[in-house]
Amino acid sequence: TIACQNTEKCWSSKPDERVYVPYHNYPNLVVVHPPFPETIAFGKDRKRHGIACHHPKLIVLQREDSIRVVITSANLVEKQWNSVTNTIWWQDFPRAILVDFASLFPKIYDDEIHRDSKCDFAAQLAGFMASLVIDVPSQAHWITLLTKYDFGGATGHLVASVPGVHLNRTSVLSESYQSSSVSI
Repeated sequence: TIACQNTEKCWSSKPDERVYVPYHNYPNLVVVHPPFPETIAFGKDRKRHGIACHHPKLIVLQREDSIRVVITSANLVEKQWNSVTNTIWWQDFPRAILVDFASLFPKIYDDEIHRDSKCDFAAQLAGFMASLVIDVPSQAHWITLLTKYDFGGATGHLVASVPGVHLNRTSVLSESYQSSSVSI
């Protein structure tokens, strides 16, 4: 499943226009153009098509015994990987002993408990991935797939950059400066 920006398709209100199988010989390859909300248009100027408003580079690779999460600042073009300085973060997560659907939902902590707990890596990843395939039920398997892996050893926090004003838990923010923080 490849989620990517398209200046026309991401603005379409019709989900059918934002999903397609580009190669009939590879029916498992699906391209999804996530919806752009009106709020990310430049001053609601849709002529600018929200360029650079959807800019994450997230790669999730399923393996037999683990799942690899890769986040990079590089665009997926040769020049970005061979001729430009970029960053890359990745971590492998082992298969879980038990399927854990509760891991898909953020935990609610009071300040004292939260300071000593791990971040909600799986919930943050699931929420972000769900926003990409929101109109494509056939791709929901990527979200439920996360329940089969143990994200307890995550070495960073996922911070989705979303335009707008947001309320943040101070403890998460200050904690993320002390440990690794990965923006998607």
